Amino acid sequence: MKAQVEAWVNYDPDGWTRVWPRKKVTIDFEPGGHLQEHLQRWQALALSGADVEILNSCLSACTLIVAYVPKERLCFGRFSSLQFHLPINFETKAADLDASSWMLKQYPAEIYKEA
Repeated sequence: MKAQVEAWVNYDPDGWTRVWPRKKVTIDFEPGGHLQEHLQRWQALALSGADVEILNSCLSACTLIVAYVPKERLCFGRFSSLQFHLPINFETKAADLDASSWMLKQYPAEIYKEA
């Protein structure tokens, strides 16, 4: 994940034009990984106020970014995708149904709706 600062020009009613820095984070490819590590990353990213651009695949634990970063600050590139699967318990190498159920409930209503 690389961060860059972009300048956004805002109009000031007093006739001045001011440039305010705004941070943008670009996620080029994120294969997922440990759930807790991603939760900490996405919580910190949400608190940073940065815009996030996803350019390619966002797999597994990466998809939880949509639960933490507001959709107004998310941008998906032309070839980007969110790819979901059952989480795996790294110790047993088996599907973790409890983690899967928890993850599903974290996604916004546009992605997850309870029946």
